[in-house]
Amino acid sequence: MRRLARALIALGLLGLLARVPVAEVDSLRLDLATVVLIAAGFYFVVMEWRVGLAALAGSIVLYVAGAALPLVADVALLAAGLLLLDRGPQLRLARHRE
Repeated sequence: MRRLARALIALGLLGLLARVPVAEVDSLRLDLATVVLIAAGFYFVVMEWRVGLAALAGSIVLYVAGAALPLVADVALLAAGLLLLDRGPQLRLARHRE
């Protein structure tokens, strides 16, 4: 449940950060999500390059998907991920009680 919640949070957050412009040169646009991906990717690759490349590839997929979604969907995914992260353990306990 937590893995799904983390993916939803990352998807919604990257989609929201993709809407915040940092710089624009000619036709190239740099947004805040790209800056975060570059910084996190550099950190993960320095720490462990194999895991870092896999994490960077997954993050790029989430970035592309989040940027393509409308704003309302990004906010809803972020909220759903936060709710699942908060209520996930309670849902698991309720399932085991039955």
